[in-house]
Amino acid sequence: MEEENFNKSKDKIMRILRNASKAKYYNKCFSDLNIDLSRDITYDEFKKIPVMDKNSYNANKFDLVTLDMKDFDMDYYNSLSKGNDKQEYLKRFKLRYMTTSGSTGQPLEVLKGYNDEYMDYFTLNYYRKKLSKYNFKGVFVWIWPENPIMRRFLNGDESNAGEKKYRSENRYGYKYHMHEHSDENFMDLYDFLIEKKCEWITSSPSVLYKLACFIQEKQLEYIKFEYIECHSEKMYEWQEEKIEEVFGCKPVSIYSSNEIQFMAGMCENKHLHMFNKGCFIEFLENNGIKEVCVTSLNYFDVPIIRYKLGDCGDWLYGESCDSALSKLPCFTLNGTRVNDLLKTKSGTIMEPFVITDSVHLMCNKFGLDIKQHKIKQLSPDSFAFYFSRKEVDCANEEYRSFLKDYLTALLEYDANVELNEIEDVEELKDGRKFKYFERCF
Repeated sequence: MEEENFNKSKDKIMRILRNASKAKYYNKCFSDLNIDLSRDITYDEFKKIPVMDKNSYNANKFDLVTLDMKDFDMDYYNSLSKGNDKQEYLKRFKLRYMTTSGSTGQPLEVLKGYNDEYMDYFTLNYYRKKLSKYNFKGVFVWIWPENPIMRRFLNGDESNAGEKKYRSENRYGYKYHMHEHSDENFMDLYDFLIEKKCEWITSSPSVLYKLACFIQEKQLEYIKFEYIECHSEKMYEWQEEKIEEVFGCKPVSIYSSNEIQFMAGMCENKHLHMFNKGCFIEFLENNGIKEVCVTSLNYFDVPIIRYKLGDCGDWLYGESCDSALSKLPCFTLNGTRVNDLLKTKSGTIMEPFVITDSVHLMCNKFGLDIKQHKIKQLSPDSFAFYFSRKEVDCANEEYRSFLKDYLTALLEYDANVELNEIEDVEELKDGRKFKYFERCF
């Protein structure tokens, strides 16, 4: 299947490879492998390119950039402690970064080129119009999981205090910030959707399901959406049914990641179809399982070629489909997001990224290079952090104090923190997929 799909997308793949040869990392890679890009290569030759994971990406990310970086000062960039300062510096080179912990629990700064991001959404909009008869001319809202405590600690000020929960994303709609699943926040979101007359929405299925339940429990008037798009995590049937019941529209599930966005969409027949205008997917055998490996066909500023996401799956062979996406290859996934949600003393639920953000901040403040971590919430006010002894000295009181201050600010009550050293964080793996945040009650 991979070779067939490679040949169908060969023109795009060759454009990506030839452009990528301008980047230091890929230029050396192609030279070492004697890959001749003056002609179209075969899939067998393409397979020689090393698979990249989070560790190799993190070690080489600036060498992936094809833009003019001759004036880029790495020492100066690394000396910047505030996130805003880093973003402002990257802006000079038409880049930005986003921070993700991912399902592996690895804090990772992902570089994004402005043109690459534009192409991501251009491609997604093409497939949206295939997945729905809606014209997408109405007001939209994008529920964005942003952590205000993260920004306060990262930028060292209270500049976001009292800030609105939303901002205009473009002339068509809004980005709405939400990290805490409380009645107050869901009421604010409901009022916002009514006030702005939003016709379509994109969010995680967890947030939309809980909003739907909130509307029913409070006996509020149902909201009718023309299009609903779910991302970030697997959508279960019980979530889908509740979302459709309250919002009058069957939600569409999009397979996406922070590193490579919008890779596939689920049709009405429950088939996940590869968006072959934007990516090339491989399923690579590894110890009896098949892992998802993706090459972006949109990224020319910061090419990502043969990147291992950490998910597993396989092609659906011989599966018939009569949907609008029927001509696109379809596949199935397993081993996707498994992390728990944080629970406060009051019963409020928070997304797990608000906890793992603390590890990124600790790395930023103390100059640490933490490749993997795990956090357990032992009780509403007690947390255990697990680090490799090669990466973190857990006897360092400054680290514990920093994490305690962060969690106390986040939860708005005193938090207890313990640090634990182990030989390898992978020892805490439960099954194939790593759970970086676990609630134990």
